[in-house]
Amino acid sequence: MTAEKTCHDETEIDAKRAAYLQDVATYAPSKLTAFKRAYAGSSLRAAINAQCLDCMQCDVAAIRTCTAPCCPLFEVRPYQKSDRNSSEV
Repeated sequence: MTAEKTCHDETEIDAKRAAYLQDVATYAPSKLTAFKRAYAGSSLRAAINAQCLDCMQCDVAAIRTCTAPCCPLFEVRPYQKSDRNSSEV
């Protein structure tokens, strides 16, 4: 029985991530930490945040007004106003 070949080898993944981080550092340096945390793999929240940033070209306002309700991350996307801050009388 032969070992199955993975879709991507680690070297290829690391190279692509490094190139992407360089792009983020150039075009959206304030968002670089979000991508580094996601790539570290220690937080699902970091991965969600980075995916939404990637989808919306690092535009926080676009994430807030996302028009893709069929996206699996729509309900958990970052930068939403908290219901805890609204007061109902």
